[in-house]
Amino acid sequence: MGRYYHGTISGKFVCAVQSSYDPSLFKDPELYEIPNEYYLYYVCKCLLENDNNLFCNQCYTNYEDHYDNIDESDKQDINNRINENKNSDDTKLLAYPSGYIKYQFDTSDLNYLEQKLNQIEAEIGYDIINNLDFTIKEEDNDEFEYNLDDNNSYDNNSYDNNSYDNNSYDNNSSELTPDKEVLIASWCIGKQIKKAIEVVGNCEIFCEL
Repeated sequence: MGRYYHGTISGKFVCAVQSSYDPSLFKDPELYEIPNEYYLYYVCKCLLENDNNLFCNQCYTNYEDHYDNIDESDKQDINNRINENKNSDDTKLLAYPSGYIKYQFDTSDLNYLEQKLNQIEAEIGYDIINNLDFTIKEEDNDEFEYNLDDNNSYDNNSYDNNSYDNNSYDNNSSELTPDKEVLIASWCIGKQIKKAIEVVGNCEIFCEL
């Protein structure tokens, strides 16, 4: 099991180390708010863009049309929600929480992102960074997946291509502490975002909560 992210880039969040909100590190906090979980409309699964749209007006002509196409079990959930709070129109919303948050990066984020990556590299230590065998796939249809492998420190067979063995690092000049493990996980996704922006000009990420 585990939490994954997909979009322009893809991968798996490092279990017990990496937050689903990790991409927020690479957004200027003065210009950006941490995203909330987004909603999807029942049946069509279109993204809810405006809370005032109680039904999907891209796929249905009116509220009743959308409601009539919803499965009975989902209708029951909606009806229970309405009955619990009859004074709120929000309860009539024909959408459900997706279990994901969404990030959008473009070239305007690149300067701050690079500054943050430099800061993280300094905190990890360049001896450790230089020992990491880090690569990003750029083949057709790949979502800039990355591979992290170091024969001296990481057991790449025990995790899905972007995790590491927390207990196996042994470097005479630098010590891999739990704090640095967190930073390495963040550094990897930051490098993915940077590569995507450099290659395609933007990076859209859907992060599983």
